Amino acid sequence: EVEEPAVGIDWEHMQRFCEWKSTRKEDRVYRGEEAHREITAYKEQNLHNREEKGVPGYEAKDVAVNECFSNTIPPLAFMGPGRARTPQERGTKPHEGTPEENSAMVARALRLMGAAAVGFVELYDETTRKLIYLEEVKGGPQTVFEDVEVGYETPEKRVIPRKAAWVIVYSIPMSGLGLGQAPSQLSRGTTMQAYVRLYTIYNQLHEFIRALG
Repeated sequence: EVEEPAVGIDWEHMQRFCEWKSTRKEDRVYRGEEAHREITAYKEQNLHNREEKGVPGYEAKDVAVNECFSNTIPPLAFMGPGRARTPQERGTKPHEGTPEENSAMVARALRLMGAAAVGFVELYDETTRKLIYLEEVKGGPQTVFEDVEVGYETPEKRVIPRKAAWVIVYSIPMSGLGLGQAPSQLSRGTTMQAYVRLYTIYNQLHEFIRALG
């Protein structure tokens, strides 16, 4: 921890960002539709040729690694699966604990689920709350903050209670050997494996917190 970051942030001019505007999420916005189709076709042809020739990292077994993980990423819901029974539904009292006890418990639970590093970020209107995406999908619901007890989602918006003062963050370990094969199909499979774990843990953490009350 440091008092001041090495690179300053002008928080006064910082605005919440739409994820779909990033090249990672929607690069066709910057390429244009025609260029995007040409590049995509060129990429697919190259991948096909390399698999046919048995180029290491692009062979059928490498493609299979990518396909198995790319096609098993679990679906996400803003408020989680919502299947875990709450203490009220179980006829018991919600869990209680100090912030220190609860953060330690959540960190241990996340590591049990498969997370690596775990952290907690406090939300402030003038700074860190601005880091939460305004929109994830173009034309999709906006994430907003309202004075409600429990978050909810509609086709137009995803609502975070304003009283929610902290964000739980976690990282997913990835294979250095697999990533070292970039930009092959094997390295992409390594990345997709991390997304499977990321989304699975996301759902599990929601249900863990729900079950606590």
